[in-house]
Amino acid sequence: MASVLLIDEDRLVAEAIASYLRDKLEATPVEVACDVERARTVSGQLFPELILTELEFADCDAINLICFLKQTNPNCRVAALTAHDYDCHIDRALHAGVSGIVLKSETLETLLACIEALRNRNTFFSESILRRLRTVDGRWQLARPKSDRLAQLSRRERLLLSFLGRGASLKEAAAAMQVSYKTVDNQKASLMRKLDVHDRVELALLAIREKYTSPLPAQSRSTVCISPTPAPANVRRAWKDSALSPQDPCHPVQI
Repeated sequence: MASVLLIDEDRLVAEAIASYLRDKLEATPVEVACDVERARTVSGQLFPELILTELEFADCDAINLICFLKQTNPNCRVAALTAHDYDCHIDRALHAGVSGIVLKSETLETLLACIEALRNRNTFFSESILRRLRTVDGRWQLARPKSDRLAQLSRRERLLLSFLGRGASLKEAAAAMQVSYKTVDNQKASLMRKLDVHDRVELALLAIREKYTSPLPAQSRSTVCISPTPAPANVRRAWKDSALSPQDPCHPVQI
């Protein structure tokens, strides 16, 4: 029997969505997995027709999970139901073969429309994401690759992004860059606008994902050493998968 598997670490959200889908999809079984091991187990037992999954997990790379599920169940269709709409998330999800992406800010009716589209072997994307995509040889991809956004950053903006990715506060970054706090704050605002992110933690996570935590080539005045204040938990988790060693109390950066 055709079934739906919903994968999300937030059990409250997952169960609420599953309850809605069970009501609307009538006889279609809807299963919930709130961790990677259960997702693999349920998928292997049910071979679901559709899989809806978040794109960000605390202890697992969601894209690797998607690839695993598609390899073990080649006939399933996968859509991302996610709060994350960064270019890097979208790009990796598309390369992994998802057939749809629905943002959690959308209505439940939009999610139903996505499920219907996938059942009919079509694709479905939230409107805000669809505007950023194009098709090439029948495959969806970003119309403006994420590297283009990073390429438009000035050297000082890239340097600030690197500091934030290493866990530095704006005050520490300003001291290391030998500029005023106001200057760094203005550069942060410019970074957020150019990269379409909304706070400093998001900037730090983006820097880690895009490997902007490595020192830049020496082109100016000096080498400084910063001792970051404790980073938020989600930044510390992201450090685990990066080349940066957060245990080092001092991170030299060329400026």
